[in-house]
Amino acid sequence: MAEDRSHPRILEIYSKVEEVGYVPDTNYYLHDMDKEAKKHGLAGPYYCGVGADKSLGRDSVDSHYKACLYDGINIGGINGEVMPGQWEFQVGPAVGISAGNELWVAR
Repeated sequence: MAEDRSHPRILEIYSKVEEVGYVPDTNYYLHDMDKEAKKHGLAGPYYCGVGADKSLGRDSVDSHYKACLYDGINIGGINGEVMPGQWEFQVGPAVGISAGNELWVAR
């Protein structure tokens, strides 16, 4: 899958992407919050998951990160975003189609 080169213009595509590389990232939200978190609303007094008591879903995010490493996904990092339960992860750097494939499998 990651090494599929069946596209008719694959050489042109790879020549352009190989010059730069690519690090796709994706955001996601963990919505199953406890009652205390729901009282504060989605944005609340949080900013970028600062503080252990404000990083909702950290165990799930860490498990996802470790699963990606175990499966050989080139995961570059994870970070908390603005809302509680909002997270981001990056894969790469990767070249060409493999960047999208790694992101897809990591999701």
